Amino acid sequence: MFLLGVATLLFLAVYWTIVPAPWRRAAFSATSIAVLAAYFPVAAGAIALLTVLVHLALAPSGTRPDWGRAIAVVAGCVALLAARGSETMTALRLLGLSYAVFRLIHVAVERARGRLAVEGLLPFLEYVLFPPAFLSGPIERYDEFQRSIDVSRLDLDAAFWGTRRILFGLAKKVFLVGALETAAERGFGDASASAGTAWLALFSYSLYVYLDFSAYCDLALGISRLFGFRLSENFRWPYLSADIGEFWRRWHITLSLWLRDYVYLPLSVTLSESQKLRRRPLLIGSASAIATMVACGLWHGNTPSLAFWGLGHGVLLAGHQLYRQLVLGRLPAKRRKLIATNPFYRIAATGVTLFCVTLLWVFFRFPLGESWRFLVKLFFLSSAVVSTAPS
Repeated sequence: MFLLGVATLLFLAVYWTIVPAPWRRAAFSATSIAVLAAYFPVAAGAIALLTVLVHLALAPSGTRPDWGRAIAVVAGCVALLAARGSETMTALRLLGLSYAVFRLIHVAVERARGRLAVEGLLPFLEYVLFPPAFLSGPIERYDEFQRSIDVSRLDLDAAFWGTRRILFGLAKKVFLVGALETAAERGFGDASASAGTAWLALFSYSLYVYLDFSAYCDLALGISRLFGFRLSENFRWPYLSADIGEFWRRWHITLSLWLRDYVYLPLSVTLSESQKLRRRPLLIGSASAIATMVACGLWHGNTPSLAFWGLGHGVLLAGHQLYRQLVLGRLPAKRRKLIATNPFYRIAATGVTLFCVTLLWVFFRFPLGESWRFLVKLFFLSSAVVSTAPS
């Protein structure tokens, strides 16, 4: 890892001082994808092949959008995600597949809508395989990714921002992530631990998940900015959210926006076409939220526990919609404003949201049966034994 860091710094110096500006983008893509292929040869090769096949399947730029091809691409991508649990796919360890699939679906759908033109295979490969975001995002939109690139020069603001973001991510990794993971696993693995110890382990795990993921994004954004690529923010202090809707607007932001645009909104439109549901928008919104979050859980992995994790978030989102419409929505505007600006209400709501999100991490961490046993233990009902096998 140290040698990789040194090599990156040397390449950065050569990139901005020796490589001509017109060649910088190609130089970065070629070099970084070569490094990616060296570390993850099977995953990089398989996803590159998939990208080429999708590019060939989509209608060339300038022709009439073809929904038939787009639907075929989407169906193939969903089938790949569904097949991840098979022995063959597990053995291949296609890291980054779920993120690549979402990028490919985005391009296929927007091409069919006539909103997007992909001019060539190389920019498409660069977008799907972009190494800093390959393993864990963010999930960029194709046109935004292309517009964000500026390799003409590296100004001081970008250099300081990128460096600061990298140091911030490294600090999380070095000083917090490892300690929180150790504390969580120690508590999870202690069959005789008390309920208090189990809660401490769960909150340690909750912080670990956030800091580990956000640290990766810090590194991805920082490295990209140093080379002239501006990626989207993916986290904005989500554990300070006062409701579950706000949480998903601040947690894994690019995933939330993708799910909104390609699952929630199309599903809501489809349901609203039903005569029986058209006059029940709250039911449509709640059903769409639950289905979207179940899909989100299954996107993380094809296990019952992850589906239940998504279901839990969907129920919370649906419940929040009901609360806003049936409780807050019936209050006078002045009363609603007083509630929204009351700091004690915000603190209490933030605590409840954090508690619910943290409790649902149980289903993210454990298989479904062990999740229920761990929940029983949390609430003083049993000293159930919980294994350390993740879901």
